[in-house]
Formats: sequence, structure tokens, C-alpha cells
Amino acid sequence: MNELRDLNQLPTGFSVRAPRPDDADAIAAVINAESINESAPGDSDADDVSGDWQRVGIDPALDAWVVCTPAGEIVGYECIFVARDDGLFDIDGYVHPKYKNTGIGTYLLRRAEARVRQRTSELPSSVRIRMEATTFGTNTLSQQLFEAEGYALVRHFWRMEIDLESLPAMQILPDGITIRTAIVGQDEVDIYQTVQDSFADHWGFAPISYENWQRGRFEAGRFDPSLWFVAMDGTTIAGVALCRVRSNQSGWINTVGVRRQYRKRGIASALLREAFGEFYRRGHTNIGLGVDAQSLTGATRVYENVGMHVTSHFNTYEKTIRPGERAEQPINSALNN
Repeated sequence: MNELRDLNQLPTGFSVRAPRPDDADAIAAVINAESINESAPGDSDADDVSGDWQRVGIDPALDAWVVCTPAGEIVGYECIFVARDDGLFDIDGYVHPKYKNTGIGTYLLRRAEARVRQRTSELPSSVRIRMEATTFGTNTLSQQLFEAEGYALVRHFWRMEIDLESLPAMQILPDGITIRTAIVGQDEVDIYQTVQDSFADHWGFAPISYENWQRGRFEAGRFDPSLWFVAMDGTTIAGVALCRVRSNQSGWINTVGVRRQYRKRGIASALLREAFGEFYRRGHTNIGLGVDAQSLTGATRVYENVGMHVTSHFNTYEKTIRPGERAEQPINSALNN
């Protein structure tokens, strides 16, 4: 399975190629069809897809693929959308529900692995190369595919949401803490550093460069600094909630992070309520986010305490492509029971 000749065959008449910029809408439609099939919101759009292609180290001409029917309709998609210095290649793949059990998913997964094996020379030989992918917890076909291809289940994630019926009450802030929106041209680097600091003790964390981080945020469509909330302790950023509006007009919280020395003071809850209030005033009453279900920082409890609930479950799978000395942050086995 190391070479392209080891890939399984696509259905007769189907073809594979690299995506083009004008494919983003069709790819989003495939993603949404699979999401809806798993009873999840179909809220991806072209900006989400093209945003992945803009990340540093990703060349969609080489690191992404679409599968087309004989009529040219896109029905499958795979992308290596994160490649990190710690040897993790994060992949994302979808097959339209009408074309499940046709071998397309297996073909795309093996195609991605073949490409990752080609890219192993980019990292020192001491680095362990891994592939990681996440699928719906309800999608048994995908889970069986990953297990058949040698992947192991390593983590669970949730999508959590809240449906606002009224303007939420604001939370009283700790003494000395204020909340404001981001100031473009002033706050970007400090916000980036706050995110890095806040997630340093999360599972699977690996530092990324400012260049990669900002391209994934500012150049991925619909960046709205009036939906980036910053908790300030004087001139120091204590925490952030970075939000945007999704294609179905729901609110989405991309990142909530509070620096370790400021935790357990209600800052994360205050940031969330600030975001909820602004979304409500704009008419966006459904708000969601993604979270590690086994969060070591208690994030799930914070979200539950502000009224959010779990709406979708996801499983993350991992496969080692090349052994090495640098290992993934170990999982606390007690959290898997």
C-alpha cells in the first residue's frame, strides 16, 4: 500500500483529480450531504474548503483529491489539511452518501497515505510520522474502514450547541478583567500567543508558526474582528473567544482559550456569554463549537454550565506511518474508561 499501484480501483468510469478553486462549492455540498446523513448540521461552505487549501505547507494540487462520476459530478473528497513539525498529518475525507460502499472512501484514504509516505522525507528521521482522521461517531462504515486500514481509536470529540431564546445575562467579571473586541493591526500577535499558551496543555497540542496560524484565520473567509472577543487584564490578554458566522447563519466559536494563570475565575464563561449576546443581537440564535470530550482543562463543564449541550459525537483515529523518537502526548487512560 506504499505505492499508487497498490490503491484499489474506483468504480468503472469514475475518475480522480486535484481540486480546482471553482470546485469548493461542490466539495462543500458533499461534506454537507454526509453531515446531514449523520444527523448533523450541513453548515460547511466554499470558504471552509478553500481555507484549508490556504494553510502553510499544503499544496492542493498534490495534497487534495476529488473523485468524479462519469458525468463529472464530485462525489468524494480527501485533503491533507494539516502537516505539523511533530510529524502529524491530519487528513479529512468525505464520500457522498449515495456512493457509500463503492470503494471510493478506501481509495481516497490510501491515496492520502501514499502521499504522506512521499512527504516523510520533509521531516528528520527521528520524528514519528502519524496520520490522524476524525469521523462521526455514528458512521460505522468509516470506523470499520479506519480499523481495516490499521488505524486505532485515540480520542473522542463533541459538537456542542445552544439555542438562545432570549438575550443571555452577562457574567460578572473578576476584578481587573474587561472584555472588548479585537483591534486589527494591534492584537493579532498577542491573540496568537494567547491561543498557543492556552492550548499548551491540551491533548495533541503542537506549536504552530504565526504564519500558519494567521493564514488559517484571516485568509479563510468571513473573518470578522467584531466577533473576536478578548479578555484583558490591563494590557495583558488573559483569554479569547474567536467566533464567526457559518453558512447556515448559525454562530460558531472557533476557539475559546484562557491562559493557565487566569483559569477558574469565570473568564471563559464570561467570554462565551459575551459572544452569545452579540450573536443574539445579530439574529443568530443557534451557536456551536467543537470540544475534546476528554478535555483535561474542564472545558466541557464550562460549556455545559453556560447552557450548551452535546449534539454530535466524533471519533479520532490515528495510524503510525514511520516510527520515531518523538511521541504524541500520552492519553490519560483513566479518561477512556
